Amino acid sequence: MTDVNVVYTVEIVGFSTRYTFREMCEISHLAEAVVTEYIDYDVIVADGPAGVDFTQKQLDRLMKAFRLQRDLEINTPGVALVIELMDSNQHLEQKIKQLKMRTILSID
Repeated sequence: MTDVNVVYTVEIVGFSTRYTFREMCEISHLAEAVVTEYIDYDVIVADGPAGVDFTQKQLDRLMKAFRLQRDLEINTPGVALVIELMDSNQHLEQKIKQLKMRTILSID
């Protein structure tokens, strides 16, 4: 059996980290046209004072969208719809938790 050492390099970034369009393309290893298409369908949205930079959250959404498109073989409008539905579902789950907490607190 061979002894193999694997070394991983990890960069820890905070949600306050900002990326340019070009950095989004480089980090995600996606072509500019692909990232532009996700922007056109509001999958990711530029943020910041000049409206030209992206947050870590947007980078995460970009990667999620690409994985959905690649794994499920759906087109960009379909990916936009799936992401929107996932966001809506998450929002509703948070609302349910809040309502449950209110109910628990009002009983006591």
